[in-house]
Amino acid sequence: MEALVGKIGNYLFMIGAVIAVLAGLAIPFATVPIESLTAVLLLIGALVGILYWLGMGTITPEESKDFLLAAIALGVAGAGLSGAASVLMGTTGKLAGFTKVIAGILGGVGHMFAVLVAPAALLVALKALWDMGKTR
Repeated sequence: MEALVGKIGNYLFMIGAVIAVLAGLAIPFATVPIESLTAVLLLIGALVGILYWLGMGTITPEESKDFLLAAIALGVAGAGLSGAASVLMGTTGKLAGFTKVIAGILGGVGHMFAVLVAPAALLVALKALWDMGKTR
């Protein structure tokens, strides 16, 4: 049963990654709000974190430090790409349209990955703190 739940967690994360990329690619062209995709990514990230907390996820306790480091890197990258996108959106000149599309895509993909990973990282970090406090 645990193996099946672990696979579900793995599939959830992969589905979330695909949604994050597609949503990020769509942001510059979106004519409708993408709040529903953001909510789906938050839910998937929370489910991945809950599965870890219950000991049934794809992230093992030994991998939690690596996961948290990767989550920090994704968060920083997402913020950096979003910031760069904001700067590039003000570009004028011959390549302004192309630059704005690229900026929107980079910022959107970075932002959506950060949204996916944030709830899982929060739960993994809380579990790590809980376990540290428990053993002392």
